[in-house]
Amino acid sequence: MPGGRTVNEEHRLAAAIDSRVRQLEAQGMGGAALLEHMVGHVLDLQRLWSTTSDETLAFLCREYPGLYRYGMLMEEAAEAESKKATTAYGHLPELPVSLKAPVAQLLTKGAALERGLQTVLDARGPQDMWVEMEILEGQHQEWTVQLAGLSGDFLAANIPEEACGILNRIFEPMAQRIDHLHRRVIAKQN
Repeated sequence: MPGGRTVNEEHRLAAAIDSRVRQLEAQGMGGAALLEHMVGHVLDLQRLWSTTSDETLAFLCREYPGLYRYGMLMEEAAEAESKKATTAYGHLPELPVSLKAPVAQLLTKGAALERGLQTVLDARGPQDMWVEMEILEGQHQEWTVQLAGLSGDFLAANIPEEACGILNRIFEPMAQRIDHLHRRVIAKQN
């Protein structure tokens, strides 16, 4: 497989994206709001969109319609961005290699955490989800610590303040959504 992934990995990524899109659509979300909430899945979408064969991608999109809807929204957003004369951040340097992995991890882990917390909230009763809730609690604490350390990583890498601002505009709403879902899960337990 291109990129060293297995068929099962492709299905896992597609199913995760599909699950979160369906969760958000069930809340009445679409368009730009859905894209904002799906920011943590953008790397997985990019992997699927660019490294799977056309036949496999078509199959995944049929099997996981949320993947297709998210992909189409992203393509529309990318097309709209490319029509602009210049991007708002095209002048900024690329992130240093030392920051790419931590930023990607935070996005991916944050997306998984949001999806997991929403799954617990959607479950019929907290007694059925106690193991998942304990796992999610540990993941929430780990993610929060990693996010808090990111600003120090930015300073150490000496990235421009404007780039820090862009990353903060991605992570702050994500952190707020995760904290909100986390509080709701805790309330559901009590």
